[in-house]
Amino acid sequence: MIVAQPVLVSGPTAATAEEVDLSAVTAAAPLTPADLFHLYADRTWVWENGAAYFAKDGRQLRAWTDGANASIGQGRWLVTKNGKLCMDAKWKTLAGSTQGRTCFSHHRLGGTIYQMKDPSGSWYVFQASPAQPAQEYDKFKSGDTTAATFEKMRQMISPGGQPAPVKSGG
Repeated sequence: MIVAQPVLVSGPTAATAEEVDLSAVTAAAPLTPADLFHLYADRTWVWENGAAYFAKDGRQLRAWTDGANASIGQGRWLVTKNGKLCMDAKWKTLAGSTQGRTCFSHHRLGGTIYQMKDPSGSWYVFQASPAQPAQEYDKFKSGDTTAATFEKMRQMISPGGQPAPVKSGG
């Protein structure tokens, strides 16, 4: 049996829009669980080749990617005391499935929130204050904006499977 590799979400690879002392970001205060919940709950994070929906009720997660390695992911999202958002999901492709966890750290320096993919990513501007063009948080949309696309991808990858329920709103 062929088992698919987990699809891991990645943030931007370009430098931040402002020069920042990365050691200062690392030493800055992590976001609280309440701050993280407010940023992610009932929002869709749109990626270059897919999206993830973070349900408010039950913290269910539903994600998809398209292209040569099309996949769907279903699971839960969680926040930690040390400023991390983690996505635990079972990822399915045409080749098989696997369980995976992807986490992002969030720190606040001044009014700007920085994000880093764990464990070995680089810090970048997630949500600037004042807002900057092309900040990562601009890719977040209120509500479940790609449910129809997720269902289309689910039918393509797992035609007989049933989707896990994900409630919108709250």
